[in-house]
Amino acid sequence: ADALSYSSVVSSHAKAGAPAAAQQWLDRMVAAGIAPDAVAYNTVCSAHARVGDARSALATFRAMEVAGIAASSTTHAIICNALVQAGELAQAEAGLRSLVARGDQLSASSFNALISAHAKAKQPAAAAAVRPRPPPLFPHPSPGTPRRLPPPSSRGSSPLPPSDPRRCSS
Repeated sequence: ADALSYSSVVSSHAKAGAPAAAQQWLDRMVAAGIAPDAVAYNTVCSAHARVGDARSALATFRAMEVAGIAASSTTHAIICNALVQAGELAQAEAGLRSLVARGDQLSASSFNALISAHAKAKQPAAAAAVRPRPPPLFPHPSPGTPRRLPPPSSRGSSPLPPSDPRRCSS
């Protein structure tokens, strides 16, 4: 058997609403020495999340990290949604904050799930406090760093003819 065969069985069980069977096949895959990819791990995490089993989704996520498989924004959204559905808002929020702090890519759905859960719990201040920190569009230089234009030769030539009064002289 190969990775595709195992992944197909994992996916079939997950789609059938049998996360325990999907987990068993993922474990068999690992035991057979075949490395699952992020999609296989995400499939099992999502299957656990769909039945409200946030603990198993987190355990699969941790196994993914131990295996050295990079989590994607999809993975983070699955785990955040699993925690929110289980009512673990504080854990979901703490997880998102740590991911933002380490610079991971997160999707808007992770933040939206948490904001929506706080709103439903009648916690408007907590909902308003959940927000990603996007990188600045125009990063500021360090204080005290002078702003310099590149030398004229690297700026390109003016599209205006030399005799045009609108042309800046250099």
